[in-house]
Amino acid sequence: MKLLSNRILKAGSALILFLLLWGVGCKEDPPLRDKYLGSFKVHEYCDGDEADYTITIIPSGASENAVNVTNIWNTGQTVSGEVVTSTGNLVIKYQSCDGFKISGGGWVAENQLNFNVTIFPDGGGYFDCTITGNRI
Repeated sequence: MKLLSNRILKAGSALILFLLLWGVGCKEDPPLRDKYLGSFKVHEYCDGDEADYTITIIPSGASENAVNVTNIWNTGQTVSGEVVTSTGNLVIKYQSCDGFKISGGGWVAENQLNFNVTIFPDGGGYFDCTITGNRI
């Protein structure tokens, strides 16, 4: 009887240890986009013109690392972006908005947003813009 209870105790201990170790290894990393989510008070410099405003970045349902960026170029409009798995950078692929087209991207480091985008107004020409700011 004592031998049977020792075997049950050892088997039970091994099972508990296995379950504890298995649970530790099962944590999923949050999507890369999570570090971009939130609102940022930014300063924009576009070929000599400057402006201060707020950008808001929220998740998009397009993919796990997709986001929507609202108010870029201080227009109130929303553009889509995707965080690239290999670099962790946010890419805004060339896309049309009301009155302009945009492409570019950037990164977030310790709550500071850094974007470099090119704006193509519908009337012609383009603006190279640097947008930097802090999470609010």
